[in-house]
Amino acid sequence: MQFWTGRSSIGRRFVVAAALSAVLPVALDAQAQTPPPTQQTPPPAQAPAAPAPAADPMKFAQPSLLIFFAIAPEGTAEFEALLGKVKEALAKSDKPERKAQAASWSVVKVNEPQNGAIQYICVIPNVSKEATYDPFKILADSGMPAADVRVLYDKLSPHLKGVNPVSITNVINMSGGL
Repeated sequence: MQFWTGRSSIGRRFVVAAALSAVLPVALDAQAQTPPPTQQTPPPAQAPAAPAPAADPMKFAQPSLLIFFAIAPEGTAEFEALLGKVKEALAKSDKPERKAQAASWSVVKVNEPQNGAIQYICVIPNVSKEATYDPFKILADSGMPAADVRVLYDKLSPHLKGVNPVSITNVINMSGGL
């Protein structure tokens, strides 16, 4: 299933269409050469339903979380530019889930490299459970052309060293409350 991961629905449709265009003529040719059956044959069994699309790994059910992005030092400008575009997309959106994301999402940066990467930490105290936190999907959903999203992805992907979401729970508020 690794083959399908990261492919757009258009890309998956293209692969399926290409496969069908290669197989269908052979099947139709074989059917044309087969003499008609002399007795009634039962209809073929229904093909199994197509597998459900993979769950979005950047949608979260936890109420609060941190997302750590490890970025190579030479890719920090691209990552920060991407975050700026995501912020603009969230601000311009009319969708309630995008407004909720914008209201409860901040990003901090660890200035000293950790294991050769700069850590960016998304602090999300109130997760919008119906929305993805995938920056590229947010931009695509905002109406950015797929080619432009792809350019941003191609610029950043060599510098992305890891993504690690972790669920958090508030233990104590030092100002007096919980």
